Amino acid sequence: MFLKIWRLLTLILVALFMGLEFAHTLELPAKMQYDGALYVTIQNSLYRYFGAPGPGALITVGAVLWAIALTVLVRKHRSAFWWTLAATVCLLIAFPLIYFLRIEPVNVAIEQANAGSVPTDWQ
Repeated sequence: MFLKIWRLLTLILVALFMGLEFAHTLELPAKMQYDGALYVTIQNSLYRYFGAPGPGALITVGAVLWAIALTVLVRKHRSAFWWTLAATVCLLIAFPLIYFLRIEPVNVAIEQANAGSVPTDWQ
């Protein structure tokens, strides 16, 4: 029963994490049309809860940690282990690898900007 509850909670956290990321994907075409000032304003106001210290950061880190723990918990169940390991590796590629290599540097540049001082290479 413990393992079933852990799987369910992991699935919920990963679904919430994927929802956050999918929201960004759906917004991208519209955001690509914004001028620099509007883009910076939206990024620095609308997305505060996507990252630290908001719930988005807790969901993201929680999804990865719970998936790692689930992988350890199912290590004796051969078929479940390999599928869980594959899913956990995919999460580890998405966060922290891609996040800290590609997304965080852009976030830092945009956070330091304001509507009057847009980075020259903002797009």
